[in-house]
Amino acid sequence: MGNNTYRDWIPAGEDTGSQGDVFKDYVPPTQPVKKEELKVEEVQEPVVEFKCDKCDFVAKSAFGLKAHQRKHA
Repeated sequence: MGNNTYRDWIPAGEDTGSQGDVFKDYVPPTQPVKKEELKVEEVQEPVVEFKCDKCDFVAKSAFGLKAHQRKHA
């Protein structure tokens, strides 16, 4: 077989086909691929206010409102 280590896998006596005598890496020319931009619609979530009915305090969550209302008890 010789000194060509890249062709050692071809059994002795087999036709080398189109490989030829020299190993070459074939890298096809690349063209830039355009990617479609995904359009994401922003959905606004409904605004829920947790406002104290005894003062002007506005809580960030229902738990925070309940904790605040204990101050009025």
